[in-house]
Amino acid sequence: MNRFFDKSQENKTPQITQRENGRSKSNSVFQMVDNRTESSIQKKIQEYGNNSPAISQTKEYQELLDRRPASNLTIQLMRYIKRSGKNYEVPDDYKKKKKEKWISKEEYELNPSGINKEAAEKLKKEALRKKEEMEREELRIEALRIREEKLKSIPLEVSRTDRNFPSKTNRSGQGKAHLTNEGLAPAGNTSISNLDQLDQDSLNKGTSNIISFTGPNPQNGGQAYGGNNAKRLFVKTRKIARAKEKGKLDAQHLEISTSNQLLSKPEIRFNRKFQSYVTKDDEHQIRVNNPNEGYDQIIPPRFIYGDDLENEHDSDSDSES
Repeated sequence: MNRFFDKSQENKTPQITQRENGRSKSNSVFQMVDNRTESSIQKKIQEYGNNSPAISQTKEYQELLDRRPASNLTIQLMRYIKRSGKNYEVPDDYKKKKKEKWISKEEYELNPSGINKEAAEKLKKEALRKKEEMEREELRIEALRIREEKLKSIPLEVSRTDRNFPSKTNRSGQGKAHLTNEGLAPAGNTSISNLDQLDQDSLNKGTSNIISFTGPNPQNGGQAYGGNNAKRLFVKTRKIARAKEKGKLDAQHLEISTSNQLLSKPEIRFNRKFQSYVTKDDEHQIRVNNPNEGYDQIIPPRFIYGDDLENEHDSDSDSES
């Protein structure tokens, strides 16, 4: 049976395909221009944005960053370790020691010192205690320095001469300092002034509780008391002063006045006669006050030595009493 086909219809499909293929090839070479008003406005906005100062600065900054050496852009990563109870921040490439352990950043930030609050408070109190101890030690050292400066103004020893130390009176019958079995005693127990002690005509001098001595720097050897046959006795004045500083009971009733202290008193400094007495003999005076119960009103033997007197040495040395 014969069949008939419409040839014109057979060729339609290839033609459409060819046109579509042709259109696809055309799109790969040519671009279509959108002349719509909205597209122009968007293009202008984009051009304005690219040329704005803020965008330009951002581009310049980015260009600077791009030109920087790569090493400067490296970010150092950190890790955290605990060592001997304390937390530390270390570089990422740190090699952990045997007694160390890794900890988290959170643990480190919660307690950077690595010590709990109770331990931190204990350490704080300990630091405060040590600070107070240091302050006390500094005060002690300063007190010692002041004491040494004060002691340096007192001579190691002063002297006294007499023909007859045990006698209670001089050739004029006036009372004087004298030696007893217990030590060196004053003429009496009347408390007089340093000026009256210098005054030979003072009514109370014969009962004074002050004993006069010649210092280490008298002028021309000082006054010769007792004549050529006089004996010499020495009193360890600095040892007495040290013993007083240490609170030794047998020295608390003794009061030393150096020649400089005597000359600082207006009644002596502005009196030429008495001033000359002090400077000539480099006079030092020791006031022997009434001591505490159980002690005699004397200068104890351990502070005295001289002719016919043994020089006693005890736990309180001459330099460290």
